[in-house]
Amino acid sequence: MEYVQGEVAFSHLTKHESFNGESTGKYSVVITVDADEAKKLEEQGIKLKDYDGKKQRAFKTKFEFQYVDAEKTPQKDELGRGSKVMVAYKVGEPYGNYGTTTYLQGVKVVERVQAGGSVDAFEVDESEIDNSDIPF
Repeated sequence: MEYVQGEVAFSHLTKHESFNGESTGKYSVVITVDADEAKKLEEQGIKLKDYDGKKQRAFKTKFEFQYVDAEKTPQKDELGRGSKVMVAYKVGEPYGNYGTTTYLQGVKVVERVQAGGSVDAFEVDESEIDNSDIPF
């Protein structure tokens, strides 16, 4: 089993991710990695995506996996963007031009950022805003 550290970009660890409104049947986490971790992954034949000049990788599984904090206490909540994690994964076989497959085995939360909920852009404290210039 291999390990990589990074910051969460997207987290679907408590319910399956969806695509076009349909469940994929998979749990996943996308992490942003630093240069050293990126090099380690690339040396294993694992392709990374470049987002805003930063390297990212998705790790997925259809199966149950270990999801714990630093004290190995099981976790139940989704991770927010920027949470620091260690991901345990197995390396699969190379898959054509797509690189080597990675299979999520576990996630250890090093530093948690709470996942944000949906926010109503119009739900603000109007007492702090000068509304005289807003046309609606």
